[in-house]
Amino acid sequence: MQMFDSGAEETPARWPVDHTIWHRVIDADAYGWMLVDAEGVIRYHNDAVAELLGRVGYGALGTSMFDHVASSDVEAALEAVDELSNADESEMLLVGLPMVFRVLHADGSVVPIEVGAESFLDVPGVEAIRLRIRDYRPDACLHAYLEALAEGARFPHLLKAAVRLADATLVGGTTAILHDWDGETYRSVVTDRLPEELTRGIIEADAVDPPWVASRDGDAHIVSCADLGGRLAEQAVAAGLKSCWVEPLTIAEDAVPSAALVIFRPWSQRPLVGHLAAARRLRSTIALAFLAQRARERLMSAATSDSLTGLDNRSAAFDQLERLVASGPTAVLFVDLDGFKAINDSRGHGIGDGVLVEVADMLREAVEPGAVAARIGGDEFLVIVPDAPPVAELTALAEQVLTALCRSIPIDGTRVELGATIGVARFPEHGATPDELVEAADRALYRAKRLGGRSWAVAYADG
Repeated sequence: MQMFDSGAEETPARWPVDHTIWHRVIDADAYGWMLVDAEGVIRYHNDAVAELLGRVGYGALGTSMFDHVASSDVEAALEAVDELSNADESEMLLVGLPMVFRVLHADGSVVPIEVGAESFLDVPGVEAIRLRIRDYRPDACLHAYLEALAEGARFPHLLKAAVRLADATLVGGTTAILHDWDGETYRSVVTDRLPEELTRGIIEADAVDPPWVASRDGDAHIVSCADLGGRLAEQAVAAGLKSCWVEPLTIAEDAVPSAALVIFRPWSQRPLVGHLAAARRLRSTIALAFLAQRARERLMSAATSDSLTGLDNRSAAFDQLERLVASGPTAVLFVDLDGFKAINDSRGHGIGDGVLVEVADMLREAVEPGAVAARIGGDEFLVIVPDAPPVAELTALAEQVLTALCRSIPIDGTRVELGATIGVARFPEHGATPDELVEAADRALYRAKRLGGRSWAVAYADG
């Protein structure tokens, strides 16, 4: 217990602290406790503080708490003390001030600690702020662990872990992460404790300007739940929630935030600076998860997509075909552009690339829902049709694709006459394996080419 010896000479920086029940309790508490006056001078601390900071005897008593805070954190500490000193909102004080500071250990190292400030304690002749101090190193390790997970963990699992960490860190708040922006709202919500009705309401909000939409300008928004509007406000109030606080998640490569951290709170007052600091630490960790997920998506896309057109590439198309053939009737339309080499030779490869991009877009529009379009060679495309209908319907689809492709199209201020030829093959009639099926369609295509092109042909059952 770091109290004053009644026989010791009193100094202006100290005052005698009665050995009350409160002091008897905190002297044995595993948490560190400290009394600090309005000027930040340390007037009392228990043994847990001495153990955490390596202070012996009265080494820290009578000194300014700001002398023990790393220089980079002093400004935040001053702001926090000033905020608490001037606060008169009891609900804010009940939440405490969970701020993390780096403080100087007696051995010269720097230790991260979490400081929770509570209301002024009446000590005869002095106003004292009561501080609860906790070793933050385990939490720092958890944040580092989440950052490491962001490099390889499955994205949904990581977001779930981040939500749970947010709920534990922002005591009293109930957290959600919103993402998948579609131009009007976020389509995905990850949460652990929000009522299902409220979760649905976040996506289907009928408020004119819900704060998670407004947060896309990059600023935090704190609003009363009653102001959310419509059923969402009713559901939030019914759940005992009074305010909604949104922090935009700006991913480094985005011009505007593409996700948001939303905290619903049972208090109407603004968050304390400590809460803001904690939320923004979480925001940075979660942003890392989104960055890592995008990197994985880009790698996956590079492995399975054609870089020019965005269609599946040859490898992805054959993987898909193999899966579909194993499950039942499947058809392919082998599409080859007519005269494409002449376009490249006479107009240049820039125009040729523009033609391929246009063809890809036209194929996406022309094929039936569920069908897969892929670019498998220079000017060769494959349309894969799962649950393949009879050949008569497949030829109707081939005719539909031909109509879409055989036309004059504008490319970079000029017009290009485009044509195509198609070979049709169906599993199991025309091939027993994906390779056999595509080869059969290829032979049918060249039969149609020999007849002049701009047409389709069906593979022979015997090859």
